[in-house]
Amino acid sequence: MITIAIEGMRFHAFVGWHEEEKVIGNEIQVDLYLNVSSNQSDDDVLQKTVNYETVFDAVKLVMNERINLLETVCKKIITSVTTLSPSIEEIEVRVSKMNPPLPGRVDRVFVEESWTKEM
Repeated sequence: MITIAIEGMRFHAFVGWHEEEKVIGNEIQVDLYLNVSSNQSDDDVLQKTVNYETVFDAVKLVMNERINLLETVCKKIITSVTTLSPSIEEIEVRVSKMNPPLPGRVDRVFVEESWTKEM
């Protein structure tokens, strides 16, 4: 199995429950780890593996939605990305809200979710 990682994708997105988050938005970071079948990349052909540009585009589409919860963002990203290639065996996604609206200094909060293909 091969791991394809895309770390530090940053988006200005409208993710949050508070009214100001719905109006102003937040900086959201997405880190994504895909475990894919190793035999998919043996031929050195991009079409036989998972193209991380396509993964980025799928994540960006989710981040363009207005969503209340980080948990929902994780689920939507997993649902979207798993449709990109049958070679995807596992996904781990972390969605972080940078500088969340809390009554004190907090760098970020995050939700992390994993998915494993059913055999």
